[in-house]
Amino acid sequence: YSDRFRDEVFYFPNGQIQQLRPQNWDRHHNKWIYTAGATYDFSNGHRVQLNGLYQTLHVGQTDTTDFTSFDVAGRPILSGREDHVMDSDIAKILEVSGEHQGRVGPGDLRTVFIVRRVDQPILDFRNRDVAGAESELSRNFIRVETGEDIVRSTYTFPVADGQTLEVGGEVARNTLDQEIQIFLDTNADARLEQVDEVTAHVKELRGEVFATHRWTLNRALSLESSLRYEASRLESEFDPSVLTPTPPQIPQRTLKFFKPRFDLRYRADQATQLRLRVERTVSQLDFNNFVPRFDQSDILRPRVVAGNPQIEPEKTWIFAVGYQRRLGR
Repeated sequence: YSDRFRDEVFYFPNGQIQQLRPQNWDRHHNKWIYTAGATYDFSNGHRVQLNGLYQTLHVGQTDTTDFTSFDVAGRPILSGREDHVMDSDIAKILEVSGEHQGRVGPGDLRTVFIVRRVDQPILDFRNRDVAGAESELSRNFIRVETGEDIVRSTYTFPVADGQTLEVGGEVARNTLDQEIQIFLDTNADARLEQVDEVTAHVKELRGEVFATHRWTLNRALSLESSLRYEASRLESEFDPSVLTPTPPQIPQRTLKFFKPRFDLRYRADQATQLRLRVERTVSQLDFNNFVPRFDQSDILRPRVVAGNPQIEPEKTWIFAVGYQRRLGR
């Protein structure tokens, strides 16, 4: 629970007070998390783990503002109260994951999976009370449902004295379903009219294969090199005609990236280490950045803002040289 007070004062160009707006803001949330896990060890050395998580979250946020408006001569002309309530109804998070690891042939096999679902509805509305007459200024409803499914498997085995090779792959499916409804009093008749309704659907299918070679050349020098190849297909669907300006719509995109990495380490002694690393990284896309979203920064007229369906992941080359020295106790 949190509570905050704020005083806002607006002035005319001549220095006379135009409006006083003392505000009281409070926020409270209730969160419950339930977890469970199980592990089973087989007689042949294999192990299976299962984990589950279920979370409910309710967040309520209210700010009440008493306002008094004045004319340029300093006479009060209007007073009342504005209420803004943002209520995140019971958000639900469900997550199930598992892992299997064991010896297969000359190496070790490890497979993990995760299934995650998030459902988050939000109700946002604003009211105004002037001289005992209450009216609605806006009412907005947002619902976002996301899903994530990942399976990843690796196999590590020796290839020579002091050398190991790890090969593997990952398959992922990510989804987003979003619904936004905005109601405003557009003609000042104390009744709300629906001005925007936007639904968006996004799906990503992503695959990655990789190989990592670890080589201990001698007691002081080691090298780790890896190569990853990632390919993904993005599908998005929403009606751009309800947005201003109208954004371009790209129903389907394909992205492909190579991600090499080299890590060379030299250990002069137990206390001193030199490290050289060269790596190319590619960030994961946030679906919220390229689908329409609800913008409430304008208090009097909240609106839907178009996203950028052409957004690209951030690609970075990293060159790092490190020196580490452990000091004696």
